[in-house]
Amino acid sequence: MPVPPYIPPQPPAADPSFWRPGEPGWGHRVRGYQAASVCKRGHSQETRLTEAPDPASLGFCPDCGAVILARCPACGIRIRGELHIPSQVWFEENFAPRKFCDGCGEPYPWATWQDRIYQLENVLDEERIDEATKLLVREDLKRLRDADGMDQDAQLKIWRQVKDRAPGLLKGTALPVAQSLLNAYLQQKLGLG
Repeated sequence: MPVPPYIPPQPPAADPSFWRPGEPGWGHRVRGYQAASVCKRGHSQETRLTEAPDPASLGFCPDCGAVILARCPACGIRIRGELHIPSQVWFEENFAPRKFCDGCGEPYPWATWQDRIYQLENVLDEERIDEATKLLVREDLKRLRDADGMDQDAQLKIWRQVKDRAPGLLKGTALPVAQSLLNAYLQQKLGLG
């Protein structure tokens, strides 16, 4: 009786909903990013995942107790982990999870106040208003981003200027971003609540 030829085990098929188009997924036989798992507070758990984990198996962060994610909550693709270069052993010593998804541009739950202001600036780039007005709104957003401890009345004045100059910035798809930056008082005063 002939001995069948040896067939090496094949990796599981890469989950196309987990990886960005063109990413290699399991095995990473080409240069590309692996996936990461990170808790909602931004604590990295694993930075070199090569396949989509079962969300139920991720559990909770041992540092803060928050839910661990491996997918972007907005679009569902993997959270970008470490860069894999075939035939090289390389580990990032101080891996820091990105603040924004590289698939859809949305902020992750651990994005800071300043990061979310950057997202509004990105939305502003798409607004159909003149460049001079965009510059004024950018300056308003920069003042908000850089002003630690600014009182609510000062914030309200700047947010009203933003709303008057770029009304679309606090509506539509940008509304949840704005709402994540504004407490209930400011939302009510601006008519966003």
